[in-house]
Amino acid sequence: MTRLRDAFPVLATCVYLNSNSTGAFPRDAARVLAAYGEGLMRWRDEAWEDWLAALRRYHAGVERLLGRRPAR
Repeated sequence: MTRLRDAFPVLATCVYLNSNSTGAFPRDAARVLAAYGEGLMRWRDEAWEDWLAALRRYHAGVERLLGRRPAR
């Protein structure tokens, strides 16, 4: 449980109960958002390849979580 809490810096200073609004911001989200911003500044069609690959990995993870076979 400590490792999971460490992913959310705000949890080091409080018990965060405002999840109906924005939720606790995870540490890794800043890195992901920065990479997204960099991609937008370079805006190239190749960016779609990375985004679609990430979306496919996400879908596969949800399918595994639900015990489903990949839809492909």
